[in-house]
Amino acid sequence: MNRETVTAHSKNLGKDMRIRVYGESGWPIVAFPIQDAMSDCYEQFGMVDAMKDYIEGGKVQLFVLDSVDAEGWSDRGGDNVLRVKVIEAFYNYVCEEVVPFVHERNGSDLRPLTMGCSLGATHALVAFLRRPDLFQGVIALSGGYDAQFFFGDWMNTTLYFNSPVHFLPNTPHDHPYIDLYNRREIVLCCGQGAWEEEGLRTEHIVDDAFRALGVDAWCDYWGNDVDHDWPWWQKQIQYRGGRRGGEERPGQARDREEARWHQGHAHVSREGTCCEEGHACREGRPCGEDRAGCEEGRACSEGCREGRQGRAGRKDRR
Repeated sequence: MNRETVTAHSKNLGKDMRIRVYGESGWPIVAFPIQDAMSDCYEQFGMVDAMKDYIEGGKVQLFVLDSVDAEGWSDRGGDNVLRVKVIEAFYNYVCEEVVPFVHERNGSDLRPLTMGCSLGATHALVAFLRRPDLFQGVIALSGGYDAQFFFGDWMNTTLYFNSPVHFLPNTPHDHPYIDLYNRREIVLCCGQGAWEEEGLRTEHIVDDAFRALGVDAWCDYWGNDVDHDWPWWQKQIQYRGGRRGGEERPGQARDREEARWHQGHAHVSREGTCCEEGHACREGRPCGEDRAGCEEGRACSEGCREGRQGRAGRKDRR
């Protein structure tokens, strides 16, 4: 696998920033690290290995960023105005400096996907929601989408636009971004296990906002055994299948009933039923004919006896 670390001075942040590039071709993905981590974290915690087949197969090219969270989101004792300036400067760095670099290094005009886990998912969703003209979609795993988790009751206009649970529900139904959202791939996923409480709470709010706006987004909820940790994020990205963003298509062209995230994994319907007969569940075991659950009670993405909860229903099945 081609690995490269590129260091460049950021005019927005006034400091050197590293980008780790994995792969040589494929659909570009801009990946945000977990809270306070740097661009080596995807390799350090096994996410690069989890995506190895897709990277080496030329399906995706991964661009992992450094973070400045320690000066912004994580600096709870700092001056809030200065913290928000850092957060916004990082957002501008991504849009104005990272995206052109990705196009140049990828050798294409393909709009990159954004991706992240935990606070990285927050960055990924914010960047996508604010600039769907730049990004083809988002894969956000176990994110927390309420800025007040870090800032308490304090709020200003800049922080508001970095807090999806605040600005997304207030988006006008005739906003031009609604059409762009529906031409993109939007995937949010979180578990219902340890340390997922904030992610679960805020993903539901974002999910409701998408539904109210008529946006075709995939918001997935896995089971009570699914914790806020790397092993589960690796499973989720493999389930996602490294699928490329694809060409822009008009309107709500993505039919979820016919979507397959990855050959050999579950094919699910809006009704939350099990995958279709003949398609394997997440554990690779065939589904039962009644679609109620696959052999040995193993879970499909939605609808098996011990299934992960999909967006069709929100009740814990355990």
